[in-house]
Amino acid sequence: MTTTTKQTRRNKRPIQPMQILGLAIVTGTALMTAFLVSASTQQTTVSTAANATVAETEAHSTQSATRDNNGIVFTSGRQKVSLIELYTSEGCSSCPPADRWLSAVGDGAALWENVVPVAFHVSYWDRLGWPDRFAQPKFDTRQRTLAARVDSGVYTPGLFKDGLEFRSWRRTPPQAISASDTQRQSTTAAAQSDAGELSISHVTGNQWQVTYDQAIASDAGYSANPPAQVFAAVLGNNLSNSIGRGENAGKQLDHDFVVLQLEQAKLTPGATLQATFTLDTNSTAKPAIAAWITGTNGAPLQAVGGAL
Repeated sequence: MTTTTKQTRRNKRPIQPMQILGLAIVTGTALMTAFLVSASTQQTTVSTAANATVAETEAHSTQSATRDNNGIVFTSGRQKVSLIELYTSEGCSSCPPADRWLSAVGDGAALWENVVPVAFHVSYWDRLGWPDRFAQPKFDTRQRTLAARVDSGVYTPGLFKDGLEFRSWRRTPPQAISASDTQRQSTTAAAQSDAGELSISHVTGNQWQVTYDQAIASDAGYSANPPAQVFAAVLGNNLSNSIGRGENAGKQLDHDFVVLQLEQAKLTPGATLQATFTLDTNSTAKPAIAAWITGTNGAPLQAVGGAL
């Protein structure tokens, strides 16, 4: 505008109407162009941010247990999820600290995403005077089989992590379980892809389907220990019992992640393995569901779970 004024004074010629119109058109065009460029830049920025958010969400979902809005579907993602097994009994005076420890593991942020805790109540201490209402003889057999595989004794409380005896649980803060598992998220994508993806989904009624996609797992060396069996369990939480007799007489015992129902099925080789189970999730007020798959050597390959 300053330049135009000087030019007018020097030439001493008035600006004609057509010149004003032309200047207005040019100026308007420039402003419109600037507006469009600015809008385009903002749109690109928003689009890029949105894409980044979607990418971040997708990356997180591959490592987390998720619940599908179209139904109940829990998915492990490719990263290895640890299975923590506690063998306990209400008739054992040494077991309440282990029960509390397992409950505290469940308080961590890594619950279901990096660790699936389950508590098997055994019946072999019922003879001490208090029959554990959560105990099942087949859990005794399971512990004996597991102990024989890792050359361990049969005792309570007994803890196993990923199929290996975990005697150091008393010296391990529950939060450390979550922390050690969470640290695996910082490893390479290839390392996170070793376990394959395990999911459990509600079909209809009491029917649940477990699916294992081992496409990547096979490439990561799982062919040496191929999937053999899949387990599905209904878990009870916030359970409490007043003990009338035995070693814990007079105590109020609280339990979480109690296995109320356990089913298993054999698997046949294939890119995607599936098994269907009948599970009564209405048997307890605050149920959760868990599933895990084991190889031919009995060790867990992958686990998944979630609260219902």
